[in-house]
Amino acid sequence: MSRLVTLERKKLDPHRLYGVVVAQNPVLTLLHQVVDFQFDGFIVMRTKDITLCESSESNDYCQRLMRNEELWETAPRWVKKLSIGGWPELVSELIGKVVILEDEVRESFHVGPLLEAQAKHAAIHYFDGCGRLQEVEKVAYSRITSLRFGDRYSTTHAKYLTSPLAH
Repeated sequence: MSRLVTLERKKLDPHRLYGVVVAQNPVLTLLHQVVDFQFDGFIVMRTKDITLCESSESNDYCQRLMRNEELWETAPRWVKKLSIGGWPELVSELIGKVVILEDEVRESFHVGPLLEAQAKHAAIHYFDGCGRLQEVEKVAYSRITSLRFGDRYSTTHAKYLTSPLAH
């Protein structure tokens, strides 16, 4: 049975992450993220950045609440089958999906549809805070600390993206 856990990445983020670990290897960890008792997409992070992964009595209590409120979900099969051997493999499987690529070291991010996975970088069609598609950005895999997808923020924006020429 899946179990709700708490993750910390103290060097990158002062906030804890909550969720269910869907897959993990020495390179990447895939978490089905929970925010306020609801699943909110997935975050893939570098395993080396994780400083704590634990399940506590509090996690168990929250999991029971979520089940009682019928908010508990199982990750879809396609997500469980994602290749998390490295960023290039993962990005290539998410081409066309709106994602958030984060560089938490430099406190920057790119959000938009993934266009391609090259040997050393991902190409993403960045959009601004008004949902207008901007330039295609190339983000080096070496700069990516996490990748989010399927969350409310990016999936809602994806429905309304427009060309900058449409405004």
